[in-house]
Amino acid sequence: MRMQLLRALSIASMAALLATVPATMPAWAQDKPVHLKIAHWVPPSHPMHKAMEDWGASIQKDTNGTVTFTVFPSQQLGKAFDHYDMVRDGIADVAFVNPGYQPGRFPIIDAVNLPFMMSKGGAGSQAADAWYRKYAAQEMKDVK
Repeated sequence: MRMQLLRALSIASMAALLATVPATMPAWAQDKPVHLKIAHWVPPSHPMHKAMEDWGASIQKDTNGTVTFTVFPSQQLGKAFDHYDMVRDGIADVAFVNPGYQPGRFPIIDAVNLPFMMSKGGAGSQAADAWYRKYAAQEMKDVK
């Protein structure tokens, strides 16, 4: 009987405590706001710039503004061949990288630059991407 009374009091205490927590209170543990620096080397008139802005906006929307972004076009943060190192060194969080700008540094991905590897640009790019995904972590281990 005494155990049942203690159990009932414990449950009542917990219910009273939970009743004082507003329903609109945010989660107890939230991530800190994040601001992404997205860099590329093409001008703002290039379709890739618009795509990066749209991508950043979708992330910002999906995170309810917890993640915000700025796109830096036209080599504002560094030359085109520096973009991989900019992400590695924390200058940018996301960057468009063209491994062909540093011949010999990324020999696995360089295989797609061999002559006559692709007959169609779009399909060839998709095939190269699918093939390279299993090697990217090995070859570009400094970044994610």
